[in-house]
Amino acid sequence: MAERVSEEVPIAERIVEFGEDDFNEKFSLFEFSESLITEEMLEEFAKNALVIVDGKDILQYENEYPIVVYQCNENVCYADIVPEPRLNSFVLNIVVSTGVGGKRFSVGSGKMKEEITDFDTIAYYEDPVGIKHMILQYDICRFLLKKPKLVVSEEGVLVFYTENEILATVDCQQYAWVRWNDIIENCTKIENITAYHEYCEVTLIEGEDVYDVLGKISKKAPRHVLNLNFNLKVADHNMINPKITKKS
Repeated sequence: MAERVSEEVPIAERIVEFGEDDFNEKFSLFEFSESLITEEMLEEFAKNALVIVDGKDILQYENEYPIVVYQCNENVCYADIVPEPRLNSFVLNIVVSTGVGGKRFSVGSGKMKEEITDFDTIAYYEDPVGIKHMILQYDICRFLLKKPKLVVSEEGVLVFYTENEILATVDCQQYAWVRWNDIIENCTKIENITAYHEYCEVTLIEGEDVYDVLGKISKKAPRHVLNLNFNLKVADHNMINPKITKKS
């Protein structure tokens, strides 16, 4: 039987349901006359506002409403991850959310410019130092909007997947799509990906399961199990090289 990934590898947690306490919903400075805004109010606003680095720009939002959050599940970690639970050495957590009451501070022209952005859907990651970075790669942003599931390989690769796509990244910048059609054809969806020692196990379904009137499976569609490994070459342009083979 395959061994689970080693104790040092984080177990990813995907959060898609949120309560009132999860919303960063604070007072708006826009509601006050400039003459009424005190130094204490500015400090309180700065402490609670969402601040994201976006290339040469800085984005600041008064309120944030999360859509999906990926983080290390502290409750099922096999060992303490020092200095704090994180997805890997590059990424503490990943968030897709709606930012409200936003401002963009740009220095790209050589001088500071301020622009009201108001209402945005944003995808960002927080690094282990605590700085939040906008995810600039379009493919990653688009994929995260689908709320994919996530597992972390033993190499620390973040493996996101939906029913029909797999995207692998290590730092939310370098990424690779994982293809399997040249090995297994006619598979309609990905059932599951599980991280094991030395590989990730990908289970594909060919066709659809048949259910009886009671909702139980009366005929299971064929399953195909593949092994997914990653060869990381930091010096290469394509840093992440997935290798997928049919399980013997």
